[in-house]
Amino acid sequence: MARKSARLERAGALTPRDRMWAAIRQLNGPTMTGSIFSAAEIAHLSQQHHDTVQSYLQGLAAAGYIQLHEADRPHGRPLRALFQYHLVRDVGVDAPRVTGDGKPVTAGIINEQLWIAMRVCRGEFDCITLTQAVRDAGGQVSIRTVKTYVTFLTRAGYIAIAAASKPGKQARYRFNRTRNTGPRAPLITRAKEVMDANTGAVVWPPAEGAAR
Repeated sequence: MARKSARLERAGALTPRDRMWAAIRQLNGPTMTGSIFSAAEIAHLSQQHHDTVQSYLQGLAAAGYIQLHEADRPHGRPLRALFQYHLVRDVGVDAPRVTGDGKPVTAGIINEQLWIAMRVCRGEFDCITLTQAVRDAGGQVSIRTVKTYVTFLTRAGYIAIAAASKPGKQARYRFNRTRNTGPRAPLITRAKEVMDANTGAVVWPPAEGAAR
């Protein structure tokens, strides 16, 4: 019996980047006939828009994760839609976070550092404490950004207000350990929803008709 191929996708909420990277690794896997892939194939497998795929592949190529092979086109000039690639640097299931020009994306990393700081704290904390924890880890973040993330996680029940803010005094919070669902930080979507990246569930606002 043929050995089953290794699982490429992580449990939980897969972002478009996760899905595209999983598709790239799938097409480069040992069960495939070849390691060359096109943007169209990645778009089909990941169910992402072709422009989104093109941008991500361009960034991966610029960062050295994949290499470009230009398919022949009649009359000389290669058509971008026909470009083909192959994976040259497989870093595992965690999708590389890069911009279209290959530079690292840092927004998600900041949330992960905040999530770690909340989870390891055994007592109460405030936004100043979290901001300093991120900076100590080498991240750059404003206290305004931290307050926004804390506000959403409070609404979603990941943390609770231990002491309300007062003039000249920051609000204090406590991590809700019953909501410690895993290592991936909760996501704030463009629709201003909170999604649990470990379970894939939208946890705030509550679904219509759900108990509040």
